[in-house]
Amino acid sequence: MTTQPLLEVRGLVKQFEVGSAWLGRRRRFVRAVDGVSFTVERGQTLGLVGESGCGKSTTARLILRLVEPSAGHIGFEGRDLLSLSASALWAVRQRMQIVFQDPFGSLNPRMRVGRIIGEPLAIYGRTDAAGQRRRTRELLELVGLDPAFAHRYPHELSGGQRQRIGIAAALALEPSLVVADEPVSALDVSVQAQVLNLLSELRRRLHLTYLFISHDLHVVLHMSDRVAVMYLGEIVEIGSRDAIHREPKHPYTQGLLSAVPVADPTLRRERIVPRGEVASPLAVPSGCRFHPRCAFAFDRCRVERPVAREVGAGHEAACHLY
Repeated sequence: MTTQPLLEVRGLVKQFEVGSAWLGRRRRFVRAVDGVSFTVERGQTLGLVGESGCGKSTTARLILRLVEPSAGHIGFEGRDLLSLSASALWAVRQRMQIVFQDPFGSLNPRMRVGRIIGEPLAIYGRTDAAGQRRRTRELLELVGLDPAFAHRYPHELSGGQRQRIGIAAALALEPSLVVADEPVSALDVSVQAQVLNLLSELRRRLHLTYLFISHDLHVVLHMSDRVAVMYLGEIVEIGSRDAIHREPKHPYTQGLLSAVPVADPTLRRERIVPRGEVASPLAVPSGCRFHPRCAFAFDRCRVERPVAREVGAGHEAACHLY
């Protein structure tokens, strides 16, 4: 018997218009997300990793319908999110929440912490004022903060404390899916491990499912069951954490992995540095989008776009080498 994935994304596309057609100019478009497909099983974490500007955060916002897709399919808990009415989508959003990258910018500076955490409960009419205060205390304790923090303002807290508040607010409605969009990149290194350990513990205790987004493959490998590697709007490789860590197939994944620090100083890993810079989304290379930076590129790579092929059990790579 097969169980349906909690989240299923197929052929997701987002095209943004750049500039305008004023005075006879041709309209230009950027495909920020171009044919992205993956599934996330209940209780698992899928890590989405890639350089800045590759389309990771746009993918997250498309899934949450914060940005409308240009094409594709998004299935969540067995429902087609793109076919839902406004009222049905309103109800489903209780089950999908996001933790943003900036722990200060995502919190209203004019509201006390207790009101920030309790606001989702008030919006959805989950409970009365006393119930909101009780739930707020529970959530503060859940993320490792004293309930007295409810009376403070965001500017009175450290970056790590603010991110814990953001996590508490995301959990207020008891979601099944949490999108963590670069949740530790704005924090000091000393605090990052604490927040990552908190997210791992919450996943275990609350049976959460994560879509974890980061530009840091080391962090993604630590947090994820499966890893999807993005480059210029595409997923170029996807597989289990162990497969990506031990046997990366795509040259871009190999380059990312070679930059991950190794704990054992006696071990040496060959440093693979992609050539040149990431291409502009306005001038995407023909064929394989990575070929101008790839040391293994050959003629076919320059003219034919590779499709994802199975290179192991549950492991796929979009590369002509396979």
